[in-house]
Amino acid sequence: MRDNVKLKNIRRDPRVALSFDAPREPGVWINPYAVVYARAAVEPSPRIWDLMDSTRRPTSRLMPKSVPERSEPGSLLRYSITRVGGIGPWATAPAI
Repeated sequence: MRDNVKLKNIRRDPRVALSFDAPREPGVWINPYAVVYARAAVEPSPRIWDLMDSTRRPTSRLMPKSVPERSEPGSLLRYSITRVGGIGPWATAPAI
């Protein structure tokens, strides 16, 4: 949303890693997970407010509870995936 430290760091070095954990299953030693390596681009966008309104759900834990005024500029992050790893069918096989 606002120009914070995370956005400044991405502008300085666009390499990012996003990790996703699958729901835990009892008795499974290692649960599936995915790690997505990408390059991120920060772009200012007035559309951020429309996107936030369309994705807001009452039970969403990821959306901020207090949203800044709509007059503040917003930013979108766009990712270009370079590699996918982790444990699961999506993981790239290691090179031997």
